[in-house]
Amino acid sequence: MKKEKLKGYLLIVGIASIILFPIVYIISSKIQSEELNKIGIKSTAIVQKVERTRNVRTRTFSYFITLSYQDDNKKEYSETLSIDFSEYQKRSKGQEIEILYDKENPKNIEILDYRKFKNTEERILHYDDLIIFQKNKNPEFILDKLNQISYGWEIKGNDSTFFINKSRKSYLINKKDTIRFFTTVANYTDVENQTKRKGLSEYEKIEVGYANNPFSNFTVIKKDFSMKVYSKKKQEGEFTLRRYEQFDSKRKMWNVMSCTR
Repeated sequence: MKKEKLKGYLLIVGIASIILFPIVYIISSKIQSEELNKIGIKSTAIVQKVERTRNVRTRTFSYFITLSYQDDNKKEYSETLSIDFSEYQKRSKGQEIEILYDKENPKNIEILDYRKFKNTEERILHYDDLIIFQKNKNPEFILDKLNQISYGWEIKGNDSTFFINKSRKSYLINKKDTIRFFTTVANYTDVENQTKRKGLSEYEKIEVGYANNPFSNFTVIKKDFSMKVYSKKKQEGEFTLRRYEQFDSKRKMWNVMSCTR
């Protein structure tokens, strides 16, 4: 009888452990992340490897990234982190990435998430953002709003009509009647979702030149170059919203969202 009770107790303890372990792990990871965002040291890491493994039994994938970095004492480290699919999609070998590490234990790191670190939304621009910028074209106002959307926006040199975000490889050009937002193909799905959400469905052909890529050292641009591309558009009150693709002089494609008044 006592043996049966003992087996029963052990079974209950075993089941409780299976249920509680993931919960404890999640809570522990969250506390650790919050602590890193308070006291962690910001640094730049280099992506050494991005990989995925498949669980044959569950038919699901797990994603991992291996980063190399240095602490304040120039000591080198290499750590592998578990990441989600969206992070896996936008990372590649050799890419620079910002991280936070624990000064007391530099092996304790996480990829810097500005949503936690700077309380930003960390997203691409929406058409509603472009409309807001059309209504208030003051450069200081635009810059402040951009940095509430995603951290790292700055004015390019002395040109108060040109805004860039190096970490997100995106830029915004604010001309007299048109605001254009340029972002890389990595954000294609997000741009398409915004296009569908806003209901841009009317097609037209427009003439464009080369996109002005502020992240390239290649500065020779054929000013007389032009080509016709298909654009989706929608009229919303006094604003014309468009979405199309445009190449720069190195044949790199950019996703473009624009708002014309």
